Amino acid sequence: MNLGEKLKQLRLEKNLTQKQLADRLGVAISAISSYESDTRCPTFDTLIKYARIFHVSTDYLLGLEPIHTLMYPVSQTQKSWSLPSLLISFEQKIMIHSIRIYNAKKWLPFYSHFFSSIHI
Repeated sequence: MNLGEKLKQLRLEKNLTQKQLADRLGVAISAISSYESDTRCPTFDTLIKYARIFHVSTDYLLGLEPIHTLMYPVSQTQKSWSLPSLLISFEQKIMIHSIRIYNAKKWLPFYSHFFSSIHI
């Protein structure tokens, strides 16, 4: 699934119109349409706003992480945690970080080659 498809899917899952999302992001409706049709890419700032609105990581949006949602409570009013929910949350965070490390290791040969080719 490409970036535009993910952005559209997330918007539809939250039952937001393009106008509602545009207002939240501070962009024009035409920008939302362009992002979802992959004719234009969002800026880094807009991508971060998308991640915060939809409670996903930017890694997920960019295709670097297969996990759809972040594993933390969306509601800030939740005051107490049970031990099982804490353990599940902790296990999920470990899994997310493991995936990020795995993805970083995949790109390490590329970046090491890139940086070794730079002559200052």
